[in-house]
Amino acid sequence: MTRKNEILLFLILLATVFLILFHEIVYGILDQNKVLYIYSSAPQTIGAIYGLTITGYIFFIGNQNSRIAKDPTLHEIIQENNSQQFQELKEITSLVFLSIAFCFITLYIHKPEKPVFTEYRLIISSISTSFSLGAILSNFLFILEVIDPKSIEKTSQSIINSIESQNTKKSTNEQKINASSMSDFLRGYINLEDSARYTLEKSGLVSQNNKNFSSWIDIKQLASLGIIKPKTANQFNILRRYRNALVHSEPTENIPDDMNILLKETVENLRHDSEEWFRQKSLFD
Repeated sequence: MTRKNEILLFLILLATVFLILFHEIVYGILDQNKVLYIYSSAPQTIGAIYGLTITGYIFFIGNQNSRIAKDPTLHEIIQENNSQQFQELKEITSLVFLSIAFCFITLYIHKPEKPVFTEYRLIISSISTSFSLGAILSNFLFILEVIDPKSIEKTSQSIINSIESQNTKKSTNEQKINASSMSDFLRGYINLEDSARYTLEKSGLVSQNNKNFSSWIDIKQLASLGIIKPKTANQFNILRRYRNALVHSEPTENIPDDMNILLKETVENLRHDSEEWFRQKSLFD
């Protein structure tokens, strides 16, 4: 469960306790007909809001896919966004179904012809009210998150922090080199991509599908053909994700030493792997 929905669930529990403690004030003005009207209308309202949220999100996904087609560097960032949003959407769906279920249970125990479980009315009604309000609020919060104009920057920064954290742990005992500026790192990465593309062209196995020169396709091809080893492909993918996140995040002055080490290692590994592959290939020609 996401942190935001954990907080929302906690607020729902607090609201339930509040409604139970102050039920005389909250429910004092509600007669039988009003109770039936409120809890019969709530599922329709929640369902309508949820349906509009799903519909709008489907169109939003289509728009995001169009952005990826125009700018391949957004691929991982938008994919990460979509993954997080889908997880939230699953949690919202659960909350919506629970709130609707509690509304129906409330209607059932308040039926005028034959009331049942009268001793639990207050608790169930309070839970139903809290979950209904929580479901509506969760939909609105989700919409605000989806349309956030800075969502790409936030996700990019999250990817950067994650990669830097993981890579720092891996290279704590390695020799450090001087930190470089962002522009120097990007130039180094571009040279790495050019080397990978040159290697692929030299092999005579250039993909016709990579018309926009998306580097992740180059990496996939180089790895599948055995030109580079899995370790090199993994390093390349880390650098590619890091570079793309840098481009779409807030500008930074310096790149950590660990990322420069990784870039240098990947350049060396690419050169070594490709030379070995071409040497073996020449033996069979």
